[in-house]
Amino acid sequence: MRADETSEEELSAPAAKLVDLAREELGDMSTRRRAEGYAKLQARRSPRRRRARLALSLAALLTIGVVLVTNRRWLGLRPAETLSYAVEGGRIEAGGAIEANGPAEPTLRFSDGTEVVFLAGARGRVRSVDEHGARIALMGKAKVEVVHWRGAHWLFDAGPFMITVKGTAFTAEWRDAEERLEVVLKTGSVAVSGPLSDEAITLRAGQRLIISTREKEVVIRDIDAAAATNAAASVSPGPWVMDGAETVPPSRPEAPSSDKPAHRSSPAAASPSTAPPAASNWTAELAAGQFAAILLQAEQRGFETSLAEVSSDDLAALADAARYSRREDVARRALSAQRRRFPQSARANDAAFLLGRLEETAQHPELALAWYERCLTESPRGTYTSEALGRKMTVVQRLYGAARARPLADEYLRRFEKGTYAAAARALTRAP
Repeated sequence: MRADETSEEELSAPAAKLVDLAREELGDMSTRRRAEGYAKLQARRSPRRRRARLALSLAALLTIGVVLVTNRRWLGLRPAETLSYAVEGGRIEAGGAIEANGPAEPTLRFSDGTEVVFLAGARGRVRSVDEHGARIALMGKAKVEVVHWRGAHWLFDAGPFMITVKGTAFTAEWRDAEERLEVVLKTGSVAVSGPLSDEAITLRAGQRLIISTREKEVVIRDIDAAAATNAAASVSPGPWVMDGAETVPPSRPEAPSSDKPAHRSSPAAASPSTAPPAASNWTAELAAGQFAAILLQAEQRGFETSLAEVSSDDLAALADAARYSRREDVARRALSAQRRRFPQSARANDAAFLLGRLEETAQHPELALAWYERCLTESPRGTYTSEALGRKMTVVQRLYGAARARPLADEYLRRFEKGTYAAAARALTRAP
């Protein structure tokens, strides 16, 4: 094989085409001239191409670096490294337990800006932490603010429940002695999974969730009214004044006509010197978990007087405090008073469902079923409509079998596809 043939074989395809064109135009070249020309071509082309490729690579790397750094700030990305954390006003024990320093409320701060404040008497434990977030156990009441960023994943264990969040602000409280969880969601969304529901319960901003495992009860309410009540409670209420023949607290706006007390005070009872002490703001005290205080005030005032004179909101608070304290007798009386005094109100419809729950807990399924049916009939879109229909389905299945309950399961799935009893309803529709 000739040297010129060897040189041609080493050329790339584009270079070979150039050689063919040159032969057509210039004719055959000697071996020496071809070798010299090839060497010059390589000297001119290769370094320049290598330099160009190197420059493009460096530019690409620089661009990628700028994008990554920018996106960390603009798109919420975080470096793939385990988050660090520290405790202010407390200390972390060897097993991750968080202990307060004296009366201080420990604040757990993470490097991404997330904060967990353990309120008076609350305890916590950091169970695990990685680059996406952490898993923290809560006992008592804590205020949580999770910073939202892509890939964030935070878990909070509260008793037998798990709260899953990405970016939100909420308070959570687990009362072990009462087997009760309360979550108040200010912003964002959370999912709560655990007993009493086969599927996670999703909360939206502005909602309060109360779950009682002892009473087997799940309650979801808006917190707007409670917030307004708490704001009013911060103003020191004065003595009640007379408005005609009815007693009305001056710091509270006049109730709608449907919510006015039906009880009329006698002139003697209306006298400031003989009138019983006014009820405190029981709705605010209920939100603070002061159940015993509510019951004590009602007892000191006189249960009959309280049931006859307090507002609809305070009647509901008294009933809830009694139920959570397992004072079923007081709860029944307060709920019955709610329906008797305010028959057209939403609270009266709520009372129908709660009376059903009391009867079901007391092992009176027929009475419970009657109350659930009354709740659904009175208000097809009330606060407890989903719960009433789910409990009705369950009681009917227990009393009369799956065949009688299946139409209720179909109705539940049609109306509340992602409700608390959706999994039980689907299982019922697939049952033989």
